[in-house]
Amino acid sequence: MPVINRESLLAPELSPDTRARRTAALDLVDRALASVDAEAAVAAALGRLDLPPNCTVFAFGKASVPMTRAALASGCAKGGIVLGLGPDPGTLGPLQYRVAGHPVPVPHAADQGAEVLALAESLTADDVALCLVSGGGSAMLELPRDGLSMADIVRQTRRLLREGADIAELNAARVRMSRLKGGRLAEAMAPARVVNLVISDVGGHGPGLVASGPTVDDHAETVVVADNSTAVDAVAATGLELIPGLIHGTARWAGAAFYGGGGGSARAAGGESVVEVLGDGRGGRNQEFALGAAAAAWSGGLVLSVGTDGIDGTSDAAGALIDEAVMARAHSLGLDPEDFLRRNDSHAFFAQAGGRIVTGPTGTNVADLAIFLP
Repeated sequence: MPVINRESLLAPELSPDTRARRTAALDLVDRALASVDAEAAVAAALGRLDLPPNCTVFAFGKASVPMTRAALASGCAKGGIVLGLGPDPGTLGPLQYRVAGHPVPVPHAADQGAEVLALAESLTADDVALCLVSGGGSAMLELPRDGLSMADIVRQTRRLLREGADIAELNAARVRMSRLKGGRLAEAMAPARVVNLVISDVGGHGPGLVASGPTVDDHAETVVVADNSTAVDAVAATGLELIPGLIHGTARWAGAAFYGGGGGSARAAGGESVVEVLGDGRGGRNQEFALGAAAAAWSGGLVLSVGTDGIDGTSDAAGALIDEAVMARAHSLGLDPEDFLRRNDSHAFFAQAGGRIVTGPTGTNVADLAIFLP
């Protein structure tokens, strides 16, 4: 499990009440992340499936490495390709590991996509394609359709991200530009049996939207092994009120609505907001969500927003929390939340006022979690 920076968040100079509330909130984050542990979720799913020992693995997304480890431990993986972030973990045995990119593809992504497509097309009716799919995979698995280049896809992706396109809009555009997405890779795998195990970061949508659904079609077997509701339900099981619906829309206003929309009761919600980029600051949707709550007539309590993948936008944080200690320090330093929001510089606000939540990459990805404790 990832380790949260508790030492910096639970400094001795905090009041006992503030420390206790922060401890309770961070315990809830740990509980949520444990509930969507990628390796454990895939291992449990494989235990319920009847798969032969010679599956060909196609793994892509932010959880690709731990999902693949579960497949190897189960004894069902004979080979395949894993697209992941970061250096080769060196623990994937007979599988080929390729370093991919997110949120835009690496320059050589088309070469990797062609390699994946060639492997898919080599399968026969005697083969099983075990597809381990998680959020982030849409940027990591790419092969442009005829007439487009990787530069075209990168340019379009950057434009949509800056304009605050949500995941459905972004992935719809990616499908139109790709030879693999929208079930086309599954078509290339025919006549093999295709089994998808999916960790979903797109609550409220079907698994075909995760990573733009390259291996999901009418003939594939698809199982969602963990999603945003898994994490939120794990938190709600402790007695917190579960806010209906999903977090959505612009991050700063979503944070304000979450803070002001439930009275004084402890509550949790999940989903994924977007950042409308107007300035040149640094941060991400979770830090903007928390800062939006701070700017919304703050009157006490703790608001926390965290990305379950451990990566919030362009920062090294997973998210942030707001409480009386953060607000008091911000006031003493003359930090205006509205000013930082206008510049999309939430990371700088929390770097000075405190409240940054750091986990490092978690190896899973089921979108975001928000918590309020009075």
